[in-house]
Amino acid sequence: MKRKRQPADAGSGSSPDKSLERLQAKRESAQRKLWTGLKFWEVCPERQCLRARSCRGDVNACRDRFWPQVPKDIKVWLQAAIKARRDGMSPEDANRVGQARAEQVRALEARFEAERRAAADAEAMSAAATRKAIDGALAPPTPSVPPRVRVM
Repeated sequence: MKRKRQPADAGSGSSPDKSLERLQAKRESAQRKLWTGLKFWEVCPERQCLRARSCRGDVNACRDRFWPQVPKDIKVWLQAAIKARRDGMSPEDANRVGQARAEQVRALEARFEAERRAAADAEAMSAAATRKAIDGALAPPTPSVPPRVRVM
């Protein structure tokens, strides 16, 4: 009895489609852990998430719904920590790197906000001075003789 030949990738179980599926499942699992850690489930409209006290719904819908609400400093910390872990740092070191980067961004934002306020204040003062000069130029001349007062 002759055996039928199987295609090269049929028996190996590692076809590109299966590899892609595994990668997507791994990514979804990582996102689910992240959303759970950020406690998206506390405000999620899906009852299954609230009951499980973790992300159980569509991770892409959660990202679209809640990620814009995450404060910028947490996003910066998270991105820096993930990059540090990818570069081979320990979780503790990655956390320190993330915290340092978030602090740098907070300091830069505070500096830029102070500069923006100073520029706005200077512009307002300049506009007030210009208005005062224009008002002074358009004001009627003051009389040199005081007005006559009648007594009754």
